[in-house]
Amino acid sequence: MQKKVSITDICNFQGGNQPPKSEFLETPQKGYIRLLQIRDFENDSKAIYIEDKGSLKKCLEDDILLARYGASVGKVLTGKAGAYNVAMMKITPNELVLKRFMFYVLKSYQFQKFIKLISESRAAQAGFNKTDLSRFYFYLPSIEKQEIIIAQLDTIQSLIDKRFDNLRILDNFLNSFYYHLFGDPVKNQKKFNTKKLKEIVNKDTIITYGIVQAGPNIENGIPYIKSGEIKNGSIKSNSLSQTSNEIAEKHKKSKCNIGDIIISIRASIGECAIVPLELDGVNLTRGAARVSPNANIVDRYYLFQTMSSEGFKFLTNKHIKGSTFKEISLSKLREIKIPVPNLELQSKFSETFLNIMKQKELINKSLGQLQGLFQSLLQNAFKENVAVNEEPVFIELIKKMSIEDLRGDKKRLQYLINLFKEKKFEDMHEYSDAKEMLFVLIAENEITQKFNNDTIELQIT
Repeated sequence: MQKKVSITDICNFQGGNQPPKSEFLETPQKGYIRLLQIRDFENDSKAIYIEDKGSLKKCLEDDILLARYGASVGKVLTGKAGAYNVAMMKITPNELVLKRFMFYVLKSYQFQKFIKLISESRAAQAGFNKTDLSRFYFYLPSIEKQEIIIAQLDTIQSLIDKRFDNLRILDNFLNSFYYHLFGDPVKNQKKFNTKKLKEIVNKDTIITYGIVQAGPNIENGIPYIKSGEIKNGSIKSNSLSQTSNEIAEKHKKSKCNIGDIIISIRASIGECAIVPLELDGVNLTRGAARVSPNANIVDRYYLFQTMSSEGFKFLTNKHIKGSTFKEISLSKLREIKIPVPNLELQSKFSETFLNIMKQKELINKSLGQLQGLFQSLLQNAFKENVAVNEEPVFIELIKKMSIEDLRGDKKRLQYLINLFKEKKFEDMHEYSDAKEMLFVLIAENEITQKFNNDTIELQIT
């Protein structure tokens, strides 16, 4: 029978150090050690080194760290060795729990929701402590079951990682294609004509921000976009607040239509997105601005890619004011000049852009399914007396795999064969997708067909 445990009963938690900045070095020296900060797990370009003293709290590459403060609170970090600063704590499991299993516990929806509730109940920098953590309980499986759960989650995580890699490859290709056609928008090596942003918008519009005071959230009201809801080229449509029709009507000049480009002008300055069909008619706050491209001058997809480029961000950064509360004024934004190639060349880029977006849409759909399956499996692992059986997991997982995921993996190929043998499909669409993969794998001789009287038997080659 599984035992319900507090996380502090099975793990040791140790906070880090915070040496003074006067002791920081930017280059490694003998007798010094890397000081790990939260940012180092996303970007390794600003390494800091400090004198290796005995009092420092240190971690190995396979140790688990947990972010304690601010916007990164609850973030699970691993993969780097060194001393770690006070914004993180190291988590060391005892003999009852495997380190990799604890890594997944910390990434689970249940634990992350628990941490979020703690952090939202106090000041942003207050974080959490060991006493707070002692209130998190869950059912702990046996070591044997933990190993099975880890194997399942690792498999799904490897597919999730592959999807992210595919997205990065597509983004890199699109950026390369853009620079091949147009060059750097700042240097303008190809000598295209340039225009100010205010000169390339529709005649009846101006570049403007939105609602200053949106009031309380109104159910079934008019959605509006805040600067923090523009991320990675898209708008977080499921988290938009809504204002009243009366307030939206007073700010109808900032109403957004399909194809308009929204840019963040406060906080995360320079984040851009194109307004999709489902958000036609939304409004903005003062932290975001709308640019409505004039189709006779500029293609929306060319403009979006230009405004998303590092070159354009360099231009906006030149006009940012404020140290704590950063923003770029509308007057400065409107004056920024960009290259405007002929529409034929812009259209050539847009055709490739749309093809890439279709591929990314398919990958993101698969990614969402995998992430949902990952959390479903993880939540099931916390249930009392959970029966761990990999068969249902992989039957569901195989439906979400691509050809690349299946090639050369006999175990996965067998699960695909079993799907057809046992006819475990929810609908015709699911069956058609799997059949298409099967035919490709047969053509590639990964799977063979054996004819036996009136039946066909599928076998791994």
